[in-house]
Amino acid sequence: MSAVPLAAKIQVAMATDAQGNALNQSRVTVRFSENINLVDPTAFRMFGYRILTETGTGNAQAKTTINITSVVAGADGNKIVITTDRRIRKNAHLTIFDGGVTNASDSTSIGRQDVLIPKGLNKERFTLACRAFTPTQLKFFDPALFPGAAALNTTPTEPSTNTVTTQLTAYLDKEVASGFITAAQKTAALAVYNDATVTSEVPAPNMRAALASLTGTIADGAIAQFTTNANVTGKPFTVIDFSTEVSSSAVIAETTGNVVTKRIRTLFKTSYKGENFLALAPFLAHEAVHQDVVGADPTLPDSIHEEEFANAIETYVWAQELTQDPTPASAHTELSTHLNADLLAMLNSGLALFPRVGTHTGPINGGNAMPHSSPNIQGTTPFLSFEDYVTRQYQARNFSNTDTPANPYALQVSNNITGRSDSATFTFSQSRIDFFDNSQQVIGDRNAVALAHDLRLGITKS
Repeated sequence: MSAVPLAAKIQVAMATDAQGNALNQSRVTVRFSENINLVDPTAFRMFGYRILTETGTGNAQAKTTINITSVVAGADGNKIVITTDRRIRKNAHLTIFDGGVTNASDSTSIGRQDVLIPKGLNKERFTLACRAFTPTQLKFFDPALFPGAAALNTTPTEPSTNTVTTQLTAYLDKEVASGFITAAQKTAALAVYNDATVTSEVPAPNMRAALASLTGTIADGAIAQFTTNANVTGKPFTVIDFSTEVSSSAVIAETTGNVVTKRIRTLFKTSYKGENFLALAPFLAHEAVHQDVVGADPTLPDSIHEEEFANAIETYVWAQELTQDPTPASAHTELSTHLNADLLAMLNSGLALFPRVGTHTGPINGGNAMPHSSPNIQGTTPFLSFEDYVTRQYQARNFSNTDTPANPYALQVSNNITGRSDSATFTFSQSRIDFFDNSQQVIGDRNAVALAHDLRLGITKS
């Protein structure tokens, strides 16, 4: 009898390195009904179907080659072991072409064989295993990073209260409809937005809407940090607004404190006063982290680790917002493209839970977290991960790696991101960033694919 592959006996192992870190490989052991000889290791092909994220919506799928990097004969005579260049999808199609394998009994070819691999990843995880995600439409990105992108749209005009009220209400309605927040949370968010005391502290309607829109996000606690005595000073921030007083060293916003009065304020550059409130909200979540400006040593600069933490919060909030309303991602303003770049880097990162998204350098194909970009920060080498992208920005600004003390808000947000219930205080350190890589629960596999849709990210053909 001629040998045939036994689909039910096929085994799939997801490879790891010597340290237990994920490799983007599968080892597929194919058992045959009879003993066989491996004659031509090049006579094998495999493909699966990934989600077509370039389209921006829907569940269309694309036939995707799974490259075979090695085919060897099994030691017991009736198996072959195939190594692939990515973790494979369940029901991936394996073709053994005529002449690739012969019967051990008489050296005759077993002929062409087609078999479906019964084990492997689901469609979302297989799509993530095929990444790096690559921009297909540069309207989502800054020409400073992607030279082919058009000039950014300016935002010189602060929107009116009526306009912002309408936009905020519509956005909150979407969140209620999707189940992201409850009707009661919508009411509470609008109460913050309309509160007279909050309005005196946060006079710009889009900034106030940004604060209210954090309701239900991992940074929900920032609302109380800014407007009540919940922060480390025991007093509300004095002001959150656009101002010409922002120092030239700040990129977007800065949080400063008065060591005498023990009061904190957050100011944004006036060039952002026309930005959509959803583009401002992630930066409020970021700035609420920086409360040590009135601490024991107010001259202590923020550390790279503190900024990595704050930038991760910022990016997770943007991701949560886009899952409710992806429209702001295509505004092509300075803040929207800044956030999109962070999100692209994060979508192409993740080691501990690979292929799930994370912060660290993962085994993605191509090894570049921002394909086709033109890095000019701390050198021109490709950005390897979200962590690498953020770190290089702050190294260029001469931030140190000094661990700095965290605060209760940071602990609350960290727990929200990781699903933990830690109660002990901590410092902003490498270990805290590691938590985000091995425990983050904000961007699940389906959300990662949806976000790739939102940014029109494709996958380069192998």
